[in-house]
Amino acid sequence: MYDRVREKIMSEAAISRACANFLSDVDLKPGLAQSGGGINRSGRQQVRFVANPYGVDSDCNVLVQMRGLVRGSLTHQRYHPRAVLDLEYSWCRYREHLPGTSSLTLFDVSLPEQVCIGLPRETYRLCKIIDFSRYKPWFFIRANPIVRSIRNVKRLRTMENGNRVRSEGLLFTMVDEWAHEHWAYWSSEKGYSDRMD
Repeated sequence: MYDRVREKIMSEAAISRACANFLSDVDLKPGLAQSGGGINRSGRQQVRFVANPYGVDSDCNVLVQMRGLVRGSLTHQRYHPRAVLDLEYSWCRYREHLPGTSSLTLFDVSLPEQVCIGLPRETYRLCKIIDFSRYKPWFFIRANPIVRSIRNVKRLRTMENGNRVRSEGLLFTMVDEWAHEHWAYWSSEKGYSDRMD
C-alpha cells in the first residue's frame, strides 16, 4: 500500500461528464476523490463508494449517501489518461471503460429489435432514444452522452437485498465527453455546479 497522497493522486486523470455529475450528486468534493481511497491489489487507486459505515473496513472505502446504490467505485490505473466509474443500482448498471466509452444497462426496459439494429451509429444522444421523465435527473441523464449502439440483453441484476437475479434489460454503449476540466464540478467560491452541460 502507498501511504503518501502523491502516490495515489487521481487529479492527473480525465473524468467523464457523467462522473463529474455523480461525484457532485454524492457530495464528494474533488480533492477527496482525487487523493482519497486507497491502492488496490492491482496497484490502482480506487475510491469505493459505501453507504454503510459498519461494513468491511478498507482504505478504499468512502462513505456516500445515494438512494438505491448497491455498489460502486472510481478507479484510476497509474499513468492512464482516464479514471473510470463503475456503479450498480437495483434498476440499472453504469460502467465506464478505459477507451473512453461507457455502458448502461436499464433493467425492465426493451425496444423492438428493428429499432436497435436500425439505430445510426453515434447520431443520437441518450435522451432522444429513451423517455427518462419518470426518472430523477440522474447523473448520466444530465450528461446525455452520444449513443453508439443499443441492444436487448439478459444480465444478472443485484437487488437491494443482495440477491442476484437474471433480468431483461436494454444495453446502451455510449461515448461521453472526457476532460481534466470536469474536476471543476465544485469550487470553494461557487460550490457545486448544478449540471455539467
